[in-house]
Amino acid sequence: MLGALAYGLSWPLVDGVNLSPLAWGAFVPLFVALERDRAGVAVLRSLAFMGLAIMLMSWWWFVAVPPSVRVMTWVGGAHEILLESVPLLLLPLLRRRLPYRRALWALVALWPLWEWFYNKWEPSMGYALLANSQAGNVALVQYADVTGVWGVTAWLVAFNVLLYRAVADGGGLRVVGRRAAVVTLAMVAVPASYGAVRGLTLRPVGTVRATVVHTDVDPGTAEPDARTRALERVVHLSDSAAYYGRPPADLLVWPEGALPFSWDDPVVRAFVTGAVDDWGAPLVAGQITRLPTGGGDSARVNRAVVVPIGGAGERAMPAYAKRRAVPFFEGLPFDRHVRDWPRARAFARERDLLALGDEATLLPVTTRTGRVLRVATPICHEQQFPALWAGWTEAGADVFVHLSFESWFGDRSFQTQFLNITRLRAIENRRSVVRASNGGRSAVLDAFGRSLAVGRGSEGAFTVGVPLYTGRSIYARYPNGFAVLCALVLAGLLVGPARTPPPQR
Repeated sequence: MLGALAYGLSWPLVDGVNLSPLAWGAFVPLFVALERDRAGVAVLRSLAFMGLAIMLMSWWWFVAVPPSVRVMTWVGGAHEILLESVPLLLLPLLRRRLPYRRALWALVALWPLWEWFYNKWEPSMGYALLANSQAGNVALVQYADVTGVWGVTAWLVAFNVLLYRAVADGGGLRVVGRRAAVVTLAMVAVPASYGAVRGLTLRPVGTVRATVVHTDVDPGTAEPDARTRALERVVHLSDSAAYYGRPPADLLVWPEGALPFSWDDPVVRAFVTGAVDDWGAPLVAGQITRLPTGGGDSARVNRAVVVPIGGAGERAMPAYAKRRAVPFFEGLPFDRHVRDWPRARAFARERDLLALGDEATLLPVTTRTGRVLRVATPICHEQQFPALWAGWTEAGADVFVHLSFESWFGDRSFQTQFLNITRLRAIENRRSVVRASNGGRSAVLDAFGRSLAVGRGSEGAFTVGVPLYTGRSIYARYPNGFAVLCALVLAGLLVGPARTPPPQR
């Protein structure tokens, strides 16, 4: 129980308090207990450990959601607990072939390999990854540009296994403490040294000034008048930023869903394009609208759009449609495979689920100065899926603009957790991220995951220079590379005859 509490507390729950080092040894008590447990007890203990930890670190997921979706979120939370427990649940099977300590080393390869698989499983939230507990330690996770987030998971499991060995080998408190200190020093020094080297060798090739507008609109707002007032408010915030900004911004960014109207509405189109022309800078914004799906039907689409300077006559804007939705809440898992099934269509129509996109579209944005940027625009929930971001980088993204809508849980610790997860995406791809959020944390991060600016208050706007980088990280080139390596290591450990059980006394 103490280990589970330590792991749960290692995720940020209070602003300005970094307890992530608690995760470095949080699993040691569990490993000690599992060594003597029978298989059935080990399964129950593992589920209890992960259940308690996840319910603590994401308490808001279970108690701070609107009543209308509470049952759905509880089911989703139980699903995440079960999925993230799988490596521990497989440990008894590993012990059938390997001595216990070797089975723990197999866990170092198995855990990131499983998380890589579960992150691709479309019904999953992709959230409760071990590595996300370390996302705030930017100095120690810079090697994610080589291994991706999966390497951070492997590092954390290895850290716990080494500390378990320090404890299990015995020798008295002083000896155990000395071993633990040596392990901690080595496990911290190696990634910190790599991060220092990358900090000296990676340099931006230029900057672009971006104005980020953040809002806090009620997620249940559906009345046309309320949506109109929300649009007028975001335009007012942009007006203020444009008036006071010196030098002026090269582009503006609005959060997910900031344009809750169809672009076919001539009044809305004239209002927004006129404002963009007044600002003299293009706009990247989230839009929720309805688009025809054929046969006279239409479906909601959550997308990012570009409103260019002088675009009053443009009826079609460059757009990217969200591809990964919150399962069953926003969209159907495996949408592209089941969308033609009559029952799936009826379910989606009844709940007005999103129609999901298929392509990693890069949006061309011509800035105030005439510079053309290829902008990747992941939307909200998509920040949990590293492979999506790596695909955009491989396709040539110059910068990421992450649009999110995080008003569901109020001013909660999850806002810091989600911002930290975005840091990992910046590091993995060595690209700056402009993060515009409704109800969450808006920020601009550089390619090291460091905050260059963070939005203050419930709403507002800020302008900052965004560094631009070129080149592709090893992870962006080979997003599955570390998972393949883990599979080979795991296979190597499992090759050979099963271990002979010790004689019974």
